[in-house]
Amino acid sequence: ERGAGHTGLTIVQFVDTTDRRQSEDRLVHMANHDSLTGLINRRSLGDALERHVAHCNRYGPTGAVLILDLDNFKLINDSRGHSVGDQVIVTTAHLLRERLREPDLLARFGGDEFAVLLTDGDADAARAVAQSLVEEIRHCASTIAGGQIPLSVSIGLAVFDDVERSPDEMLVNADIAMYQAKELGRDRWAEFATERYDEPRAKARLTWINRIEADIDNDSFVLHAQPIVDLATGETVQQELLVRMIGDRGDLVPPDSFLYIAERYGLSNRMDAWVLSQAFELLEATAADLAPVTLAVNVSGNGVGDTQLRAVIETFVRSGRFDPARLVLHVSEASAISNVAAVRAFAACFRELGCRLALSDVGGGFGSLYYVEHLPFDYIRLNGELITDCLEDSTNRAIIGNLVDLARSLGKETIAQNVESDRARQFLSERGVDHGQGYHLGLPVPLEVAIPTSPPRPDRPEPTNELTNARS
Repeated sequence: ERGAGHTGLTIVQFVDTTDRRQSEDRLVHMANHDSLTGLINRRSLGDALERHVAHCNRYGPTGAVLILDLDNFKLINDSRGHSVGDQVIVTTAHLLRERLREPDLLARFGGDEFAVLLTDGDADAARAVAQSLVEEIRHCASTIAGGQIPLSVSIGLAVFDDVERSPDEMLVNADIAMYQAKELGRDRWAEFATERYDEPRAKARLTWINRIEADIDNDSFVLHAQPIVDLATGETVQQELLVRMIGDRGDLVPPDSFLYIAERYGLSNRMDAWVLSQAFELLEATAADLAPVTLAVNVSGNGVGDTQLRAVIETFVRSGRFDPARLVLHVSEASAISNVAAVRAFAACFRELGCRLALSDVGGGFGSLYYVEHLPFDYIRLNGELITDCLEDSTNRAIIGNLVDLARSLGKETIAQNVESDRARQFLSERGVDHGQGYHLGLPVPLEVAIPTSPPRPDRPEPTNELTNARS
């Protein structure tokens, strides 16, 4: 640089950020879209639904929400295999997208469930769309997997009207209508009637949604732990973390009352994140113990495919503040059936990082042997119903034997759920099952009781009604 008697040097540095921007764009796309179909996911549809509700409140009601659930999809997966199941999902997504208008939004909610936001039109137009989608799916069997696979769909319809409702209320109404279509015989659509808005089911679901959200925001859930023991030695090898809700009277609410609602309405990811944050604190707090605890944490089907949750887990695991082998992530077989690709990627990622993984509820369907053999899990957790009847049911005993033999040949360990008697424990141990869990082996108790070094949680009830609660 010259002028005014000064001489200087200017250095200009250019940095090509193309790769970083492309990587960021890919992460954003993954967070907002379904990996199998490319459709937007529940989160993206929820954002769009909030904007549409605001539009309706300002300019007047228009459009509708549809919830679509394929009929008997689990049977297709079990009998034809996951690859055919994936083809069914992809084909269905394509057919729905082709039938809908450009402004309408189609999302995959997970598994065999889709949702549609019709952005304009009156009730008659929405009904016509619902009927056409039912007929379209019914006639598409010949286009799947090169053969005839009977396929139908049940659709619930909730039309925007003069009553102002939240996005959650619209989804709940459409969901209830979808179950009405199932109850009426499937392969049809049903509409949520405005005059029935005050019916108990709608109010009950909305109440649970609000309670779950409030408990997450206020850190009001509590954790219990139930031991998983070595059947040969009786030693506790893992403590499974079980989330509990506190009722209005200070009692414990059975998990079956709220876990389904959380999964159904997209709140299970946040619950997963809460439980995992507690687990990470405990793993760090006990890292220096002579016999540090190993924690088993359940990850929901929605959580497995959530890239943000996965990034949070990775960050903690990579922190080096605890041994990753002390974290066992449990994923249900139902999640694998719903999205094999996401479960395989999730399992492979955290197994590589040193965590251990368990595939839960194995043995409930015909497809179990495939998932045991082809997914990278360390433990196979046998379906509780198999164990409950194993002493009286020869078929269940044969299934247990086959699964144990397969697991052992693949270098995997087995965990039996619902071990409720010493006879069952003895049979399972003799048959080669490695570990067990159940009320006979150990009750779920508050976390600070199960693991005394864990920080106490104030104002939490004693487990006086734990025996009457549903299993987690």
